[in-house]
Amino acid sequence: MTDQQQRKTLYDIKKGDKVIHAIGFFNPKDKIVSVDRTTPTLIIIHGGDRFRKSDGMLVGSQEYYERIFVATEEKIARIKYDTKYARVKGEIYDFCDYIQRAKKTSKVVTLEQLEHTLELLEKAYAALSIDPTTTTTQEKLND
Repeated sequence: MTDQQQRKTLYDIKKGDKVIHAIGFFNPKDKIVSVDRTTPTLIIIHGGDRFRKSDGMLVGSQEYYERIFVATEEKIARIKYDTKYARVKGEIYDFCDYIQRAKKTSKVVTLEQLEHTLELLEKAYAALSIDPTTTTTQEKLND
């Protein structure tokens, strides 16, 4: 069997299958969604959005670019990784923002809390093979 024959197409998608729902062109926001039902020409995902099997594009889209793709194991793994990465990164930024705002408000961050946070950061630096004593913040971002 050739690679082309092994590849699944949108015409092969059935109810319950997973597909990748992409919104946007240059920096698409991908998410994994389930197929609710299919017709000979359409795929309807959870929420009722209808996509053409011929090209994966949303029917009647008001978005600049919205479509679905066949979900492969690699694509699903990438989306799960990217989603988790963004969530963790956001939590870290939120925490740093909280610390900055705590200095300006009545919220108190104790020395013990900050020391515990520093211990965790040192472990994170070690896990990333970064020496925080010899590297500037900008260099850390550029690596």
